[in-house]
Amino acid sequence: MSVRSWWAYRALPALAARLGPRAESWLPPPSGDVQAGALAAKAAAAAVKDERDSAAPEADPAPFAMRQARYLLADRVDVYAMTAVGAAGLTRWARIEGDLPKRGAYLALTLHYGAGMWAHAAFGEAHRASRWLYAPVAPPADRWMAWLIQRRLEALQRVMGHAPLPTGGSASQIVRWWQSGGGVMALYDVPVHGHRRCVRLNTRRLGPVFIPLGLFQMAAQNRVPVYFYRCWISAPDGLRRVRIAPPLCTDDIGVLLRHAAAWWDEALDHDAAAWHFWPGLS
Repeated sequence: MSVRSWWAYRALPALAARLGPRAESWLPPPSGDVQAGALAAKAAAAAVKDERDSAAPEADPAPFAMRQARYLLADRVDVYAMTAVGAAGLTRWARIEGDLPKRGAYLALTLHYGAGMWAHAAFGEAHRASRWLYAPVAPPADRWMAWLIQRRLEALQRVMGHAPLPTGGSASQIVRWWQSGGGVMALYDVPVHGHRRCVRLNTRRLGPVFIPLGLFQMAAQNRVPVYFYRCWISAPDGLRRVRIAPPLCTDDIGVLLRHAAAWWDEALDHDAAAWHFWPGLS
């Protein structure tokens, strides 16, 4: 495997994890992350149809691209940091804003946004029956990328105390987990495939977007409290900030979907460069 891959997925993030928060702010990100950031900046600019939009990306795409590149690096750094110290590193690496669930069923939803590993440690520390719902992917050909994916799942199991739950026939497992008092964390801005039921969100920043309906429908049917959260990096200190909205407990799917759209817009307003799926819009 190439030295470039080893540096991007193994050596550099491991070094930054040893150095602590803020390291990715001065360590040069790998060239692949810089290229991904440039593509994201281009896609974000194209997504804003009205240049007078106050939420439009900055005119100079370079800062946007570099922020995204640093988020991509930070996401890998946190895997190594969490692997090394587990949940004990939470106070060093992160700050929590809002109330975490402590008991009973819950659903926590977030976006592919920022660097979110330490949010799992926070939810897992507060609620001892928390699990991460994830979509398995085919093992990549790149050895170091595949290695990092496995380390991420192992780190999540360590800090949450339960194995991550793969999607694909998981609905009944989720309901049983809720019935036993467990909580589930998941992403909601995931690609929609032809065989999945989907629903349209009307966002201000992106216009109409389609997302899977399942988790929203299940939460409403079971009246499970829904926590929306997001994570970003504070520029001055490099700390991972986890913001958690007050829980919503309703059987009205429309209420949940409107809140999901507003939360998405708010996240992009805060820092559009922190969202990882810009190229997928094109």
